[in-house]
Amino acid sequence: MGHMHSKLQLLKFPGHLRIAVPTGNLVPYDWGETGTLENMVFLIDLPKLPKGRSAEGTGTPFMENLSYFLTAQGVDAAMVQSLRSYDFSETVRYAFVHSISGSHMDESWKRTGYSGLGRAVKAMGWASTDPIQVDYICSSVGSVSDDLLNALYFACQGDSGLKELESRTKRPRGGKGKSVAAPEAAPANPNSPQNCLRLYFPSDETVGSSIGGKNKKWWEAPSFPKAILRDVQNVRTGVLMHTKLLFVRLGYNTQESEASDAARPRGWAYVGSANMSESAW
Repeated sequence: MGHMHSKLQLLKFPGHLRIAVPTGNLVPYDWGETGTLENMVFLIDLPKLPKGRSAEGTGTPFMENLSYFLTAQGVDAAMVQSLRSYDFSETVRYAFVHSISGSHMDESWKRTGYSGLGRAVKAMGWASTDPIQVDYICSSVGSVSDDLLNALYFACQGDSGLKELESRTKRPRGGKGKSVAAPEAAPANPNSPQNCLRLYFPSDETVGSSIGGKNKKWWEAPSFPKAILRDVQNVRTGVLMHTKLLFVRLGYNTQESEASDAARPRGWAYVGSANMSESAW
């Protein structure tokens, strides 16, 4: 069992549907009204189809994944079905990524969390076998480990989650009461997830001088990857960012032709409710 942390608004108007994916909750404190925090929102308006038409020809993976998420959250079937009354063709440029709490069996695990992120990246044609650069701004940091870093990094490359699982299960494990000798230190790999991913979170000094003040997290855990953290400072002095924003810059093989390279996207961004924690992904 788990708690829903997602933020989503479906606002119906006479002639269109507005989909809003905010990074904050629906409380004044999150939206700057107290001068403490600020957030971001992804927003798109979709026109209503003419009477008698449905979204059969304008349905997109975005719509299908949105419907899947709403159904999993127990939203009334009539409400989910009503989405087909709107033209979703504009969402072909976007992917809808979600996290559904609980256990996932069969093929459902591929559709949510970081597995769903990797699936979406691949479906959008953004997958890359070359190293990528990831910059992640978040407002809360959980008990982060190298396993989570690897999973998120591989997902940003378009992996479904199997790559991280394989790397984790291949580690040598000792028998009961036994330990495995640590291998000799290997040269640092500049293309490893730990060197290609940066996590932006306010420092102790930034939080201490903010309006909201301090609240200690998981910093002291021995497995916490402190090296990837960077201080994030708002342009508005004293206001902390509650934003969850992920930027991915794609790296391509330098031997590819300039023509094919120019036709491919240079990167993409995620905006939503997921912080850097296992429970979020």
